[in-house]
Amino acid sequence: MSELPHVYRLLSVFSGIPLGTFEALRRSGLWEDDGPVCDAHRALLRLLTTDGRIRWVTWGPDGPGYVLTGYGEVALETYFQRYGPAHAPRRGPNLAEIVRQKQTQGADVLEAR
Repeated sequence: MSELPHVYRLLSVFSGIPLGTFEALRRSGLWEDDGPVCDAHRALLRLLTTDGRIRWVTWGPDGPGYVLTGYGEVALETYFQRYGPAHAPRRGPNLAEIVRQKQTQGADVLEAR
């Protein structure tokens, strides 16, 4: 499957267990270093919160954090149904080329007999 857009990459790491900002960005692969969070990452979190896909809660085993909402689950499911593996760019030769290669290989085997 092709790489998820940043919004869905970040959204896909959230669940019902609160997850802090830095841990969510690390798990999504959007933030590797220990430097400050950039404005683009803040904007992504703000977008997801404003749209109601995630929300901040104060409870949790490791303290407060963001959790995925029902609307966020639907958004992820819709994305994967629409753009999931069935719609991913094909890697390698197309099926017509594979069939032609197999046909020519079969003809070569018959000629060798």
